[in-house]
Amino acid sequence: QVGEWLPSTADNVASVLYERIGEDIHQKRAQVEECLRILVQEHWVIEKEGKYRFLQEVERTFEQELERLQQRLPHIQKEELAREVIKEKLRDLQKIRYKDVRDFDVRIEIDDKTVFPKGDIILKVISPLNLTDYKLDVLETETAREKNKVYLLMDTNPNFNEKIERTLA
Repeated sequence: QVGEWLPSTADNVASVLYERIGEDIHQKRAQVEECLRILVQEHWVIEKEGKYRFLQEVERTFEQELERLQQRLPHIQKEELAREVIKEKLRDLQKIRYKDVRDFDVRIEIDDKTVFPKGDIILKVISPLNLTDYKLDVLETETAREKNKVYLLMDTNPNFNEKIERTLA
């Protein structure tokens, strides 16, 4: 930790490790990034917004215990929590007003589980946890065939799965 005046980024760490002028900057940065990756993986260092800092012993122990718990979490628990989080975000989509003339009820399914059953229009949401279970060309064909069904494929986000696991642990 150098302090706020010199953020602990990979570039800055690489810069202070130069042994002589003219040294290969790309090679040094690659070496630093590899070391930082290992330190993060082993819970010695944490990265946030491109800045690194050493973990205190309490933080390190917590992160190790959290990782052990995350490995034991069944996929079903993760899916249930993800479904609840997504359900809350989509609650306002249960009814859609069309041209100030008519309201349509929307049936919402998340990962093949119905969360809002009433509806003329079906919104099938596929969470990042189950995105790999679907083939895009099959979904496109199904969407073209069924006019009242819309698919919402959530973007893969590594933080989504991590946040679900941390919440459950």
